[in-house]
Amino acid sequence: PVWSTWARFKMEVDQAKAEGYADEIAARGFPRSHREIDDRGSPKAGDLRFDEAKFPDAAGMVRRLKGKGFTVTTWVTPFAEPSSEAYAEGAALGHWLKGADGTPLPITWWQGKGVALNVSDAAACLWFERRLRALMESTGVEGFKFDAGEAVFVPDGAMAEPNAYCAQ
Repeated sequence: PVWSTWARFKMEVDQAKAEGYADEIAARGFPRSHREIDDRGSPKAGDLRFDEAKFPDAAGMVRRLKGKGFTVTTWVTPFAEPSSEAYAEGAALGHWLKGADGTPLPITWWQGKGVALNVSDAAACLWFERRLRALMESTGVEGFKFDAGEAVFVPDGAMAEPNAYCAQ
């Protein structure tokens, strides 16, 4: 089974809850296979790092979860919120879906306002991949739950065929 923090805590997840939940699973004798740290583990959407206030020892947490028999992944989206470090970096590099004037096009998703990765640009995808791999290296997470790549989030005029967004 996939044991996701979302099922229990929704967006109110932190290190103590994630580890305590794993302990409960083990104590009840349930199978330990996959442990996913879901939404709001990062300080801002798009930053691709654990929030140090909520996860003061993310690498240690991942190591302990693995020691209990879980593989560990975390939740990511192709979005960044305007106040995130990722937004500023991605905008400077031109990695968000852009309008005709070259500025990032805003999107609205369930976490509010943001921008979407330009998945049709190889450089943008490499930038995103490097950041994902850095998170894996720094914490030991083994993969990711990718969420929200549907065409409904593609701003009007950003792509000739919005349904291609999820196929990139």
